[in-house]
Amino acid sequence: MEEPKKKYILLVDRVGSTLERDLAAWSLGLSMKATPIQVFRGELLEALQEAKQTSVGNRIALVGIERKSLRLECPTADLNRLSDEEANLLLSISSLGERYATFIDRKRLDFGRRLSPENQVFVSVKRDHLPGVVRYKGELPSCPGTMFGVELIENPGQGKCDGTFRNKRYFTCPPDSGVFVGLDKLTPREVADSKSSERGENAQVNFKSRLEEKAKSRQQFGVFDFHPVILASQRILDSKFSKRGENAEANFKSRLDKKGKKSWRVSSGRN
Repeated sequence: MEEPKKKYILLVDRVGSTLERDLAAWSLGLSMKATPIQVFRGELLEALQEAKQTSVGNRIALVGIERKSLRLECPTADLNRLSDEEANLLLSISSLGERYATFIDRKRLDFGRRLSPENQVFVSVKRDHLPGVVRYKGELPSCPGTMFGVELIENPGQGKCDGTFRNKRYFTCPPDSGVFVGLDKLTPREVADSKSSERGENAQVNFKSRLEEKAKSRQQFGVFDFHPVILASQRILDSKFSKRGENAEANFKSRLDKKGKKSWRVSSGRN
């Protein structure tokens, strides 16, 4: 029984080669022609058989998982070993950049491993992030890697299928209410919800901060803008102080009058 091949993801850009059938090479007794090609990070590869490995230490000979004609020999430090499950999750991501970013963010891979039918997610559909429920996780014909079938539970009609892929049913949902996507199109529902809650809390804090700054600014220029309850209390206090002021003024006038009368009596010699 053949041993499972070791799978890797490339961490740095390298130069490899592609093997192509060539008539000129065939005339020289060679069946294939090697053409140099740039291999970018995020490429998924597997080790060649032991007999085809290089004799140079710390180097390994590899073949592309998607592109079987791709050959690469590089230091083992330029690679990271993957489990079969990790390789299949990453294989469904067509963009090498997104694939590499997903690998670097280990939480994303952990999320993909834990994801199973009936889990709630957000799925990227035409630049929108729509709520959905995972209905299928597994392989699809002609689609490399692990794919996810998702029902758009709150946005029926914005999908692409009813759970059928190439005339085979994988789950059931209303017409145009399902999609099949790779891991890079999915986001944990609880993470997105917590972000929305965090945004709401931040907005509330920012609103309070703006109110405080506005109040300080208005106080600085002698303008006061308080809550209605505070304003009502201030009016009551103003009324009390006003009455006290009026009473003090009346008492002051009364004392002046009495003092004036007394002075008049003394000056006129009256008792």
